[in-house]
Amino acid sequence: MVTSVTAAGIALIVAQAMPVPLELQAAILTKVLAYDQTLEQRGGGRLVLIVQAGKTAEAEVLARAFANVGTQTKVVTVAELDAAAAGAAAIYVWPDVPATEAARLAQKHGLLTMTGQPALVANGTLAVGLDLNEARRPQIIVHMARLKTEGHQLAAAVLRLAKRIE
Repeated sequence: MVTSVTAAGIALIVAQAMPVPLELQAAILTKVLAYDQTLEQRGGGRLVLIVQAGKTAEAEVLARAFANVGTQTKVVTVAELDAAAAGAAAIYVWPDVPATEAARLAQKHGLLTMTGQPALVANGTLAVGLDLNEARRPQIIVHMARLKTEGHQLAAAVLRLAKRIE
């Protein structure tokens, strides 16, 4: 059976876990990657977008948004992450993905973890995410201990703008 994924359906799925629209996430997180001092030393790399098996159609919307702002992205399942880690700079964890397992694999490969799910950054599972501030504007959130555990360092310019969780 073939199912069609509409933009409205994706918006509903995403809005439940991610308060910042996908296109805006792609633009902001691409800028964050540009200020990752660790990636400058390594020579960059692509973003790996991790999804549950069977959810790739929804995630392709975000992959296209990243492509539109110049970030090379590959959509994979958690089971495929080990193989996809070569040449990657960071991973983006999509809703419904076992974030703890994704974070473990990211740490193993020295990848920065990113997400649109602010709760996963607030609890220290992932390093960088997006939320809405009191004025309902997107805000970068960074879990500093998780960032250090992953072996990454963001430029002071980004950290001044971010909500930092110590």
